[in-house]
Amino acid sequence: MKFKRLFTIFMLLSLTSCSGNSSDGAHDNIATSSQVITPPETASSNVYAEDKESYCSLPENDSSTYWIEEFLINRLDPEIFTYQESNGFCTKPGCVVGDENYVQGWGNNELQYYTSCRQGYSKNCDPLTNTTENAFIENGYLKLQPIYDPDTPFEDPGCQGPECSSQKQTWNYTSARIMTSNKKIITPGTELTVCFKVPEGSGHWPAIWMLPQGFVEGLKSWPKDGENDLVEHLKHHQAFEIQSTLHFESNGVANNIGQIVSVPGDVNFFDSFHSVTMKWQIDKIEYFLDTESTPYFSVSKSSRSEFNNDYWPFNENFYLILNVAAGGDAGGDPDISRYCRDQACSNLDDKDRARFLIDFIEIKSID
Repeated sequence: MKFKRLFTIFMLLSLTSCSGNSSDGAHDNIATSSQVITPPETASSNVYAEDKESYCSLPENDSSTYWIEEFLINRLDPEIFTYQESNGFCTKPGCVVGDENYVQGWGNNELQYYTSCRQGYSKNCDPLTNTTENAFIENGYLKLQPIYDPDTPFEDPGCQGPECSSQKQTWNYTSARIMTSNKKIITPGTELTVCFKVPEGSGHWPAIWMLPQGFVEGLKSWPKDGENDLVEHLKHHQAFEIQSTLHFESNGVANNIGQIVSVPGDVNFFDSFHSVTMKWQIDKIEYFLDTESTPYFSVSKSSRSEFNNDYWPFNENFYLILNVAAGGDAGGDPDISRYCRDQACSNLDDKDRARFLIDFIEIKSID
C-alpha cells in the first residue's frame, strides 16, 4: 500500500453482464448476455479526494478467524499457492497434453503458456523462493508478469500427444496462474479482500476469481457448480473499469450475472491500487470497492428468478485463482509494445505497468 496522485470526482457505477460456455477455462469465456442488473446508488464521497497511490481498504484483524498474505518476503508460499501449468486443460482427469481430451487455449483461444517452478516448466525457476520469470515477489508485491518473447520462445515440456510428435511446441507468450485449491479454502461466512493494480495495454486479461473446491479433481463441473469472478479487466473495459461476475447453470445452460464498476479517470486501475471486498454469506454475495460501505454488486438467491428452480452453487467451498491471460476471446489482440520481452522487462521503462500487482490478500470470518 503505497501512495500517489488524484483529483476529487464521483465514483461512477456502470452496469453490464456477460456469459460463458462450458470450459475449464471458466472465467475465460465471456460474451454478452441479456442479464439486467439494477445498479446501486452512485457512490459520492471523498474517498478519492486525497492524492494517493492506493485506495485499498486497510487490513484489520477484527474477526475470530483471520489470515492475511502481504508478500513481505520474496518467497511464494507453497503451502498456500500452487501453479497451474500449460495452455489448456483436460476434459477428463489424467489426459495427456495434445490428446483428444485436451482443450488448448483454455477454451478461449488464449495465447499464453502458464509456467511453474517445476523443473523444466519455466525458463528460470528459483526453488528457494518458489518463483519464476512470470511470477515473483518484489518490494512487497506479488507480480504476475506476462512475457512476449518471439526470439527465444518457451518450449512446451508437457506436450506428449500426436500433434507434438513431429516437433516440440513453442510459445511466444508465457504468464502465470496460481491457485489455492486444497490449501486455502474459502467458505460462506467469509469476507475476502484483494488489493491490486492491473496491467496496461490491449491483450492483458487479468483476473481474481474462484472455482468450487474439487474442480481440479473432476469432482465439480462448470457451469453447474459455479464460478465467482471478483475482478476481471476485459478488452471492452476502459482503464477506469473492472467487472465482477457470477457464473452458474440455469435451465440446463450456462448463465451469469455481472456488473462493471468504475472509478474516476485520474485514479484508474492502471495508475492506482484498488481493492475489491467480497462479503459472502449463505444465499447472498456482496462486492465492495475500496473503502465504500455500499456494495456495487449484490446477488442473493431469493432475489433472482434464475434460482427458483435451479441449483444455487455458492453455498459450497471455493478456492482462489490469480492469473493474467494473453489475448484470447475476451482479452483482445495483444499490444506487444506493452508486454515485457524478458524476465527483467528490460524493454520497458515503467515495468510494473505491464504486470498484475497484488498488494495483499485478506480472508476473515464474518462474525
